[in-house]
Amino acid sequence: VSVNAVLRDTLPSLFTAPAIGNVVVNGGGSCTYTNAPNTLPVLLECVWPQIAVGANFSVTVPFTVGPAVPPGSVENCAVVFSSTTSD
Repeated sequence: VSVNAVLRDTLPSLFTAPAIGNVVVNGGGSCTYTNAPNTLPVLLECVWPQIAVGANFSVTVPFTVGPAVPPGSVENCAVVFSSTTSD
């Protein structure tokens, strides 16, 4: 079991971040912005009290894409870590 697992993500600056209430997280986690959602870069942090070995979870961030965003793909990477494990 991973205890106090944290996901941190610097959201793509091309998009408008949603209100935190529109971010969907499952698996018993909760998310907050670690800075104001209108301050770039927007930093998202999600925390789960426990994650079982082999468990899957997801975080959905419904961005708004503005008319100035060029066509194509945008890469987004997040980091997940836990400082503690338990048997």
